[in-house]
Amino acid sequence: MDITITPTDAAITARISGPITEQDGESLKKAFSELLAASQKQVELDLSMVPIITSTGIGKLILLFRKLKAQARELKIKAINDNLYEMFASINLDRMLKIERN
Repeated sequence: MDITITPTDAAITARISGPITEQDGESLKKAFSELLAASQKQVELDLSMVPIITSTGIGKLILLFRKLKAQARELKIKAINDNLYEMFASINLDRMLKIERN
């Protein structure tokens, strides 16, 4: 898994590529800490290059959403492939998160 963070005036975007597995928990935590410390009101995650995500990744994603919400900030999934979207929908993450599909 690789993470590239790009800030703009309006949003900060994290582009994640590769599968998100149990071993990626610390990397996600570090990247998400950077997103939480940023000043932009909108945080975007580009998951278009993520083929799979394990429960560890989903847990970190939900934690990021809750922390941003507590800061009156917004999390948006900027891009997601169909398979990952279907998995998110099956556990109702599509109702919690703003998601743009590819």
